[in-house]
Amino acid sequence: MFSHDLTKKIFFWQLIAHVVILLVCGSYTIAAGNIFNARQKNMIILGLIFGILELLLIRHEVNKNEVLRQASYYFSAVAVCYVLSHSLFLLTKLLSHFNLVNANVWMLLITLYTFVMYIPLARLVLSKISSNMGRIIVLAVVIFNNTIGIQGDIAGNLHYAKLFTIMNNSGVTGIPILIIITLIVMDSWHIKKPHFFFSSEVSVATSFFILLIIALHLAYIIYAITVNWFTFESAFKFYVSQIDWAVILNALRCGVAEEWINRFCIISLLAQIFANRKSRILLIMISDGLIFGFWHITNVFYQSLPATLLQMFTVSSMGMLFAAIYLYTHSLLTTMIYHGVYDLIVFVISKNFGTYGQALKRTIMLTSQNYYSAIIQFCVFLILGLIIISGKKHQKVIGANLTQI
Repeated sequence: MFSHDLTKKIFFWQLIAHVVILLVCGSYTIAAGNIFNARQKNMIILGLIFGILELLLIRHEVNKNEVLRQASYYFSAVAVCYVLSHSLFLLTKLLSHFNLVNANVWMLLITLYTFVMYIPLARLVLSKISSNMGRIIVLAVVIFNNTIGIQGDIAGNLHYAKLFTIMNNSGVTGIPILIIITLIVMDSWHIKKPHFFFSSEVSVATSFFILLIIALHLAYIIYAITVNWFTFESAFKFYVSQIDWAVILNALRCGVAEEWINRFCIISLLAQIFANRKSRILLIMISDGLIFGFWHITNVFYQSLPATLLQMFTVSSMGMLFAAIYLYTHSLLTTMIYHGVYDLIVFVISKNFGTYGQALKRTIMLTSQNYYSAIIQFCVFLILGLIIISGKKHQKVIGANLTQI
């Protein structure tokens, strides 16, 4: 691992390089205004502001006031992520405009670079954030959004190998980046690595109950979408025919990346926040579910606001159930599989993605039945979650699991 001083130098010169890219893009914008649209021109201006301020911040560190120093870390997280990702996006647009890039080679290089791009930021900035709630916000909003799908955003309208395009647009190639960054910062925050398999403390009966819940929930979804078909066989064949790489990889991204952040990272930090609270386990479960639900507000870019709010409500209850399962079993793999298979089924039904794996805008007509179903689902999942975390034996198992975080 690089020393602190060497990492700091890499961080500084990396930022310089990306600011230079923005300056080049800005120069071409002045010389030939038709290259970038209005939104992209704003990216250049904002990126330069962020980049220059961050360079000044690096050169003149805030040492005296702890509040200002912590504020500088939050600013750096936002500024650096913005500059790094948007400068690569704009550079790609510029090179493709002049036909100076081979799409396959360029995207391969971009993908390899993004695997290490945020490591200096993680070591020098993210690791020094002291507030657990601040850590949750930075990881869930800034880091997740700038690692998952970054290659798809950078690629823009480039045409390259179809499977590679789907991988980038789905966000699955961002999973290793997310894991690398979070492992670095979680280690610096003295949080242990995740546990993937059932804890040895869990009971056979409760384990069976949890697996039964998962199986019945997934079976119910399949039943609900095939009940209006003449035969189950014809419905099954139709929906299986709708499964493609775009659906599979997007479900994989949701199952792995979203569970990694929401169950491993956020629950670990919530465990520290509520460490001395009497109702610690209940607070962790509810808080994790609510954060997970609110996190889906970004779906408003792909569907109406009412549909998004209803989704946030229902997803919150699923998040609580996922949290309860993870707290009791201490098995991240279980919630990853559950979440991934659930989303695979939903994606097949809703046809959320285009041929190349990009998210599509949807028109959802809500009815009173949608609201009734959402309330019932919320209540059922909340009750199931409470059953899993309730009782002295269950609380003892969860308590033992929390000591390993």
